[in-house]
Amino acid sequence: VVNSNVIREGCRCNCILKYFFLCSDTDTVVGLPRPIHESIKTLKQHKYISISEIQIKKEEEYLKKPLSAGDEEFDLTPAEILYQGILPSLPQYMIALLKILLAAAPTSKAKTDSINILADVLPEEMPTTVLQSMKLGVDVNRHKEIIVKAISAVLLLLLKHFKLNHIYQFEYMAQHLVFANCIPLILKFFNQNIMSYITAKNSISVLDFPYCVVHELPELTAESLVNPGDIPSATNLLHCLNKAIGS
Repeated sequence: VVNSNVIREGCRCNCILKYFFLCSDTDTVVGLPRPIHESIKTLKQHKYISISEIQIKKEEEYLKKPLSAGDEEFDLTPAEILYQGILPSLPQYMIALLKILLAAAPTSKAKTDSINILADVLPEEMPTTVLQSMKLGVDVNRHKEIIVKAISAVLLLLLKHFKLNHIYQFEYMAQHLVFANCIPLILKFFNQNIMSYITAKNSISVLDFPYCVVHELPELTAESLVNPGDIPSATNLLHCLNKAIGS
């Protein structure tokens, strides 16, 4: 997307160059024909200025004249309160979230996991029957799926709210995500058969609430597995990748 300021300055520079053969001054329109004045005025009225551009401009003005500008005012929004609270340890928080995300990656091996995310799922005694093994396998995959959805949603919400609150907060968080190898980690999720990943069967419908209470428990078979899909986590990771690259 081309910046509107670049378009406006280019238009004005071309007009000055056309009539005066001089393009050193791109701020004034003195001496240009009236239609050029009206076209530039219309362009200023209808051009889109993002919140990020306004925030960056305010920061630049404040840095140029810090004494005359006085104390910088900002709204104490919930996002601002959260950012002030996590700012001292923001790099550590990003690294911790990405470590858990790495441990929940479908292609990661249990022997290399630095964090044991299956401690709450694995039973004290290993399953002895095929049915118990099937249920345990579904529980483990579902547990990983929930973790990936939760962490990807948290990262995406933080990036969105910080970008809306202030562009520099968003860039600071995105910078630490990049430093913590967030981009290779997300690409690791997509370095697989993505269709089989988002259509993974990680739930047993007859054991879900309230079906298991209202109906009698039938015999569990491979056909009892349902397909809840894992599209949200893939979508969230793709958005996080887009924002991390764009920062």
